[in-house]
Amino acid sequence: MSDGIDILGPTTSFEGSVEIGGDLRVDGSFKGELRCRRLVLAAGGSFEGKARVGDILIEGAFVGEIVAEGLVTLRRGATVRADVLYRRLAVEEGALFDGKMSSFDARAALNQVPDEEP
Repeated sequence: MSDGIDILGPTTSFEGSVEIGGDLRVDGSFKGELRCRRLVLAAGGSFEGKARVGDILIEGAFVGEIVAEGLVTLRRGATVRADVLYRRLAVEEGALFDGKMSSFDARAALNQVPDEEP
């Protein structure tokens, strides 16, 4: 597992699927599917697709689906249109969100509630 961070620069676009053992910072444009330990979507960066991550910090524009085993952070200025499954969540004032959020813990608790008989 890499201890460094891979960077997709501001003039770089990527389209496809990739799995990274460490962290990824996106200053440019990513379209596709990503698996990594931590994703940082910088201000000015864009992501369209599915991200399966440990943690994600969003300052840019995200459209798609997020599955985060750890912390989802939406910073001021972030624009997110997505379905998000998270373990922990932090949203700063000024972040914009449109979509559906579900926590792993709530989902597990709801799955343990017995069905009521009619």
